[in-house]
Amino acid sequence: QPRPRQALEVAAAGGHHLLFSGPPGAGKTMLAERLSSVLPPLTRQESLEVTAIHSVAGILPPGEPLVSRAP
Repeated sequence: QPRPRQALEVAAAGGHHLLFSGPPGAGKTMLAERLSSVLPPLTRQESLEVTAIHSVAGILPPGEPLVSRAP
């Protein structure tokens, strides 16, 4: 799926919003689940924010001092 992947990469790089639409089985969920793999690493401030939120929510991964990838 080169065109949807390209749209995902452009949106991620530019900080744009993206709306997924299509019939069941088109790959919308697969692309959304892989979005974090094309995002840049979090800055230290972003990492601290995400870690605090995960900690309060009780979903902080054990043994991981700071969340370094976007959720």
